[in-house]
Amino acid sequence: MRYPGIRRRTLMRFSVPGLLAGVLLTAQANALTQLDYIVAVVDDDVVLASELISRIATVREQIVAQNARLPPEQVLYSQMLERLIMESLQIQMGARAGVRIDDATLTQSLAAIAQQNGMTLEQFQDVLAADGINYREFRDDVRREMTIQRVQRARVNNRVHITEEEIQAFLDSPVGRDVLSDEFRVGHILLLVPDNVAPADVAAAEAEAEEIRRELVAGADFRQMAITRSAGSRALEGGDLGWRKAGALPSLF
Repeated sequence: MRYPGIRRRTLMRFSVPGLLAGVLLTAQANALTQLDYIVAVVDDDVVLASELISRIATVREQIVAQNARLPPEQVLYSQMLERLIMESLQIQMGARAGVRIDDATLTQSLAAIAQQNGMTLEQFQDVLAADGINYREFRDDVRREMTIQRVQRARVNNRVHITEEEIQAFLDSPVGRDVLSDEFRVGHILLLVPDNVAPADVAAAEAEAEEIRRELVAGADFRQMAITRSAGSRALEGGDLGWRKAGALPSLF
């Protein structure tokens, strides 16, 4: 594990979702930049192999740090590529909408990270340097994550304009009463079966599903099982789909 101290001391308690997966670059990926190539074209942007390799290495270290079993390499590859594509789309949306994180705001956020870990910003920079993390690259990654967050908030805020009367009317409605009802934490393990496959392949997938079910009933860890066996978009998050109301549960459940 290359950055265990930094991961625990500087990132786990920071409030920007997704930062943990994006801000630590590995020396191995930097060494490969001279052999870089494009793995995906996203509108006006591209995803480079070095970005993908770096992100996979970071997530792999996180999973190992949690004493969890690593998923197959192809699962890591596809999940990380999809995530980088989505991030690129959001960054481009932010650029078109004029979203900008100025240096003062960025420095303030970095100082908050340092403070959460009992350090000044200068001490924080020293810790990063000691662990071989380039501070300028770290700043760029944090700026990127903050931009994505701001884009996501803006998309929600632009859609929602609700008065107090509308809120009360909603809470008095059947749907509003449902908001106050019980919620369920939903987990998902997806096994993909391509169209037009042979009956034997379908039977093999059904057998695997039954094997997973038996292991879970016997007490296997669902999160670990999702990481290693699921092909779903939330596999690396342990298959966690979050909290859902009964009426919002997917039909599969």
